[in-house]
Amino acid sequence: MKKTQKFMIVVALCVTVLLAVLLIQTRPQAIASKETKIVPTVETVVVEAQSVIPIYTLSGRLQPIKASELEFEVEGQIVARYVEPGVDVQQGQVLLAIDEGDYYDTFVQAQARRNNAAAQLEYDKELLKLTMENVAMQQREVARAESLSTRQHISPSLLEAEKKQLIDFRSEQVRLQYSIKKAEIDLVLNDSLLRGAQRDLKRAQLSAPFSGTVNEVMVEIGDYVSKSKKVVRLVDLSQYDLILNVSNTQVTALELNSTVTVTVGEKDYEGKLVALQEDPDYETNTHKVKIRLDGTDLQAGATAQATLKGQRYDEAISVPVTAIQYVDGQPFLFVVNKDNIVENREISLGLRVGDTIVVEHGIKAGEQIVARDIEKLNNNQQVAPLSD
Repeated sequence: MKKTQKFMIVVALCVTVLLAVLLIQTRPQAIASKETKIVPTVETVVVEAQSVIPIYTLSGRLQPIKASELEFEVEGQIVARYVEPGVDVQQGQVLLAIDEGDYYDTFVQAQARRNNAAAQLEYDKELLKLTMENVAMQQREVARAESLSTRQHISPSLLEAEKKQLIDFRSEQVRLQYSIKKAEIDLVLNDSLLRGAQRDLKRAQLSAPFSGTVNEVMVEIGDYVSKSKKVVRLVDLSQYDLILNVSNTQVTALELNSTVTVTVGEKDYEGKLVALQEDPDYETNTHKVKIRLDGTDLQAGATAQATLKGQRYDEAISVPVTAIQYVDGQPFLFVVNKDNIVENREISLGLRVGDTIVVEHGIKAGEQIVARDIEKLNNNQQVAPLSD
């Protein structure tokens, strides 16, 4: 019994000690009378005025310097196909041919009519020469008859007959002169018809308008083609064009015939600016420019990036893009004063140049700004600028 009482006493003492320890450890701490103020450390830069040249990178796809979908100018049935896709051809080389039978017959008929008109013209000219000789001779006869008539050596009726003959010769002269003019007009018309027939006969063969590569043939032998049907696509792969649309601000620094760096894949190529649209497109308000590259090692349709230099800005103030804070679309900067207090200052922005952006108004050279991590800063807050 005594042992049990002693055990209970020991247990009670242990419990009491444990409770005392717990109370001591869990007692409330004294509230500090004043919270410790935390000053954030910020990275800053001093704004400087310097010359800035914007660099733009614009993308597009390379296209052949020339690409044409060819068609016959006359209609007919395809009787010959001389090329296949991928074949290189020279300017003037025949690609396709249609049945020329009807066009050859038309040419022969036009040639015959032209030759007939030319012969008729020559015939009338010879007759006119003879008629003019007859007129001259008859004029002399009339003069002789009039001389004899005054001496009454010839009857009046004979004189009248000579005069009538002269009138007939002159009438024939006028008729032949008119016939010659008409024959000359007919010859011109027949020459025109003959040239047209010659062209149509030549058009029965489709020739390459420029040297290049056949990209596609859309017809087979036996097909009937009309004038408007596309039959061959021909491309010139000796050079490529990169056509881009640039803004009004970007176009001001561009010059015709200037050199432009164009990147295709991981390789840079030297291109030449060969076309520049001065008047912008009214819908997009952009200017179309064309950059030409040598075709070596390039492929049509490849994505290319052109690096263009913009207009130079002297004494421009630019700041890191990470320093800009936007509030309802309005840009601000945190400017650090001599007491290391930040001012949330409203600014107006210009062009972006890489990782920086030009500030047009709101800040001066020599002022210090917070360069990054501006999200948790407040106006008039104390900061600790990082030293360089």
